[in-house]
Amino acid sequence: MRITKIEPQKKIPGRKNIYIDGDFAIGVGTEALLRTGLRAGDEIDAKVLSTLERTERDVALKTSALRLLSYRARSVHELHDRLKRKKFPEEDIETVLGELVRAGLLDDERFARMFIRDHMVLRPSGAAILKQKLFRLGISRTIADDALRELLPESSEEEGAEQAAQKYLSSRRKQGTDVATLRTRLTGFLTRRGYSWSIIKPLLARLLPEQDE
Repeated sequence: MRITKIEPQKKIPGRKNIYIDGDFAIGVGTEALLRTGLRAGDEIDAKVLSTLERTERDVALKTSALRLLSYRARSVHELHDRLKRKKFPEEDIETVLGELVRAGLLDDERFARMFIRDHMVLRPSGAAILKQKLFRLGISRTIADDALRELLPESSEEEGAEQAAQKYLSSRRKQGTDVATLRTRLTGFLTRRGYSWSIIKPLLARLLPEQDE
């Protein structure tokens, strides 16, 4: 078998059509073609064609993984699931994930710290709810606990709870809601955010004191 022609695809820039013995054989990306070094006129057998197909799959998988990481940081588990949904083979996914980890582009410890920092700025939450969210993203208990211990000491958690409470109350007070109702609703709100009663109780006493306090 001989490669008789290699031409650019008209609809997809960066991809080439390869013809063998005059017939269309396979479409591949430029990177896969460059990796194999194939050119028009080269002799090709089934083994070389198989290598080209495998190279094309590898490049497509890595490109997809890097594109997902370019949007935002992800955990190993999360990226694995996204690639799995794209129907890439499990063995190939594991290989690429390993390469990304070794290259420092995929790091669950760094991801956990970034996740916590972002939440504390955009949506202050208690340690319990943050831990649950990290678990759902595949972060191990050890990594989650270490990151929370480092970035969310009790003093910071209290500050986050007060920030969230003040923001919540600023809109509710304008509606003329009575103190008793506000206390109940604020308690539910902070509980859903993952704050413990030991943090909520003093906040209620300070921000919404009962009449007999």
